[in-house]
Amino acid sequence: MKRIAAILILCSFCFVCGKTALAQDKPDISTNPPPAAMSFPIIKQVGKSKAMYNERANKIIAQSASIQVTGNWENGINLRAGFTSPGKNVVKPDVITLSFFSASPDRTYADNRSLVILVDGQSVVSETARYERGNTNGKVYLISVTQDISYDLFKKILIGKKVRIKIGPAEFELKNNDKESLDDLRKLIEQ
Repeated sequence: MKRIAAILILCSFCFVCGKTALAQDKPDISTNPPPAAMSFPIIKQVGKSKAMYNERANKIIAQSASIQVTGNWENGINLRAGFTSPGKNVVKPDVITLSFFSASPDRTYADNRSLVILVDGQSVVSETARYERGNTNGKVYLISVTQDISYDLFKKILIGKKVRIKIGPAEFELKNNDKESLDDLRKLIEQ
């Protein structure tokens, strides 16, 4: 009888711990409006890419333009590349952060953050993207996830003939004009 009681207690404990662990994996989505973007002075611009200086943090924030890669503003994905560096000058980064901003009628992109990037048929990224934040008004879910890649891999993506990206359930191919917009960030770094 004591064995059965011990087994039941152990099973109950495992169930509660397992349920708690699963709940921690599900990101919280705020019902508050997204925070307003802070404005910083632009110190360098190439095409649609900008380097801005945050004086308070003493760092450069460099970003490409946001590119609509699939869908529309109510149900689609935008992509932006960027990096930060200390000080007042643009310095070649080791890492580029790819930011995926999705809008959808449900929390799909918060819960399914699998990311695969293929360059000319070769898998160069197969990861779970990092959840940054999410907001909803109950009708549209705005989700932001990011993935860090090396600067060399970023350049490989730019010169690839065929670049396919799968994030969650969405799959798309980067068009030449998308890569040109991202290439403005490379030019901003290397000029």
